[in-house]
Amino acid sequence: MKNFEDLTISDDYMFYHVMQNKDLCKTLLTSILSGKIAEITTIEIQKTFETPTNAKGIRLDVWIIDSTGKQYNIEMQTTTAICNEDRAIELDDGTTKILVNSSASNKVEDKDLRAFLEYMNGRETENDFVKSLKQQIETFKHNNRMREEYMYRMTVEDEIRHDALQEGMQQGMQQGREERNADIVLNMLSKGVEAQIISEYTKLSLSEIEKIRNKIQ
Repeated sequence: MKNFEDLTISDDYMFYHVMQNKDLCKTLLTSILSGKIAEITTIEIQKTFETPTNAKGIRLDVWIIDSTGKQYNIEMQTTTAICNEDRAIELDDGTTKILVNSSASNKVEDKDLRAFLEYMNGRETENDFVKSLKQQIETFKHNNRMREEYMYRMTVEDEIRHDALQEGMQQGMQQGREERNADIVLNMLSKGVEAQIISEYTKLSLSEIEKIRNKIQ
């Protein structure tokens, strides 16, 4: 488990929280999209949308809405949606996906985006945007509540992995994914872990977790 003090912008936990700063989030979006965006009105991290075609729902890392109603989602990694039957066919899903490769930072023209990618790669710059990112991260690292939350989540994650490993060793590979997930959820619920945190680490939707909870009541 990575120490809280060692977290960087490349770590999910720190990235999500930094992106909740509307000014920093807007600067990054503007740099990626090569143009101004409207005022940001909403930012939610790890937002889950439940859909009729996907029982587990769709999870968005950093979900953003601007004042015009346009929606954005920032992920640490993105891919192009394609058809499973024919991988040469792109799906017209009504979204625009932009992939930014940090290893190609030297080819990026926008100075803020280039500095951000270099910062992700561990290189220091004198860019004002990066300085603001670093200042925000340092502020977070002195936040005891965030430190405790991070340590708690990492402890829960370690317990999930340990329990899943022990369960697999005891019951063998024949046990189905649904049953394994149910056991993990029940174990976490018995320890008083909130449903939202369980959802984040098991990738199950809140409705799936509620169904598992109802089975034992």
